[in-house]
Amino acid sequence: MKVSDISQYEKPVLVNAVKLSQRKQLLTDKGGWKEWLQSVDPNAKLSDPKHHSVQRLAEFLAALSSQKPDPRAPARELLQPQKLLKRLLPWLQKCRQEEQQLQAQAKKKAAAAAPANPVQAGILSMVQRTQRHPRFKPNYSFNSYEKGWTRTERLVLPDPAHSLVLLALDCEMCATAGSDKELLQVAVVDQDGKQLMKELVQPSSEVLDYRTALTGITAEHLQGVTTTRKAAAARVAALLQPGTVLVGHSLHYDLQSLQLDHQPVIDTALLFSYEGLASATPSLTHLAEQLLGQQLRGGSSSSSQQQQQQQQQPHDSVEDASAALSLVKAELERLRSEEGPTPPLPPPANKVDKEQQSKLCVHKLPDGTTAAAVRSAFVAACKKAAAGAEAAAAEAAAAAVEAAAVEELGGPGSKPQLLLAFPHPGLANDAFAALPGGVFTDSMGRHSKRLQLQGGKQVVVRKMACHSGFAYGKDKAQDRGVKKPGSKQQQKGNKKGSKKRPASSIQSAAAAAAAAAAAKKNQKKSKSSTAAPA
Repeated sequence: MKVSDISQYEKPVLVNAVKLSQRKQLLTDKGGWKEWLQSVDPNAKLSDPKHHSVQRLAEFLAALSSQKPDPRAPARELLQPQKLLKRLLPWLQKCRQEEQQLQAQAKKKAAAAAPANPVQAGILSMVQRTQRHPRFKPNYSFNSYEKGWTRTERLVLPDPAHSLVLLALDCEMCATAGSDKELLQVAVVDQDGKQLMKELVQPSSEVLDYRTALTGITAEHLQGVTTTRKAAAARVAALLQPGTVLVGHSLHYDLQSLQLDHQPVIDTALLFSYEGLASATPSLTHLAEQLLGQQLRGGSSSSSQQQQQQQQQPHDSVEDASAALSLVKAELERLRSEEGPTPPLPPPANKVDKEQQSKLCVHKLPDGTTAAAVRSAFVAACKKAAAGAEAAAAEAAAAAVEAAAVEELGGPGSKPQLLLAFPHPGLANDAFAALPGGVFTDSMGRHSKRLQLQGGKQVVVRKMACHSGFAYGKDKAQDRGVKKPGSKQQQKGNKKGSKKRPASSIQSAAAAAAAAAAAKKNQKKSKSSTAAPA
């Protein structure tokens, strides 16, 4: 595209385009955005695109010519930046205009009363609850400018001209050479529970794993199937009328596999929650069991992971779509009564298998990170952190890490992870304790730490289970220590943790000295405060 054509777009559109080019690792002949900026303006101190003129942003975008290869997917077709821009810029402009229109309409409707119809009011409240969940925006911000995507028009709710109608969707997915979640089957159920669609889909690339244990689908089932993802998505899109509210569990995965960007939605994974776990998403099996008294696929959420795998039958997309719809209807009845919204549920009391407790998960791996690099950094961190009385324990932990077996997880389109497998859970716990740094937790309450690799990049090392081997824990400050590494909550949590941590635990000499100094300082303060006159 020419600079003159690109500069016609509004600055916020161009800023977003430059940021996306960074995420996609698009390059000019000088490199990415920062390298290009230094080449044209060596004195530029601020690299944030918003600090630069429309002309400069347009010149950079016009200079894009290639994409950096992804070492995790060497066979992936590289993007052609200029062709991408021809789709991206109009899409960004349309989204911006649409958002401005929605904001303007929303202001007019802000003073308007909620729908008088209790059913419509209940559906609207569940849409809004889904949208308020912290995971909604990252989950449902699709790159629907990409080739093959369909994006439906947005409505400002409530809209008197369009009644809200429920439509439940569920898809089965397989792993292929091109994607870890490629569409395999799609099912749609209307709000009366009638099956509108259940159709197998022929994957577009070589199937690596049909995941038959979950999907119930094999290669034989696809013999003679000619329906493509595009055709299946078109059939679903044809069912989406103005006011259609799509219902599903972790629905963003289904929409991603269909390449269909639709709002509004009610996602039952975001609609309900667990006690003490603000970001955890309950499973459909557990919700159906607790709120509907229904056991999906013959499994019980209170069983151990191994028992669940043995008990459960393959997924049925119609059953799962119907279960999500039933949850929404049950919640609608609560909202119409005096009970109100479902309060947070107690998480399942199932435990993680001993074999899994003997592992540590290493995730959030930067591109090109190898298992050898992770192991080397882990061992070095353990040895460096300990001294004196703790040295022997740290050396033992470092030796355990060196001897641990490594399992590599992740396929095309999925995020890679490593599992460090130890002989028993105690060694895994010792290795985690020996790793220096503050403890924080994931959405399920599992303890995690950051490990710095050579070169400054970081990975996250996480336990496979919570306290006493339970799959779920808590994310309250007194239980988990830290919500965000480096935050004030973390600092407070570390101080509490240092007081409660037994002397025999593995920790660095520096951390121990700091804890002692802090205790001494607090003691002096308390003495001075008691001696002060009233």
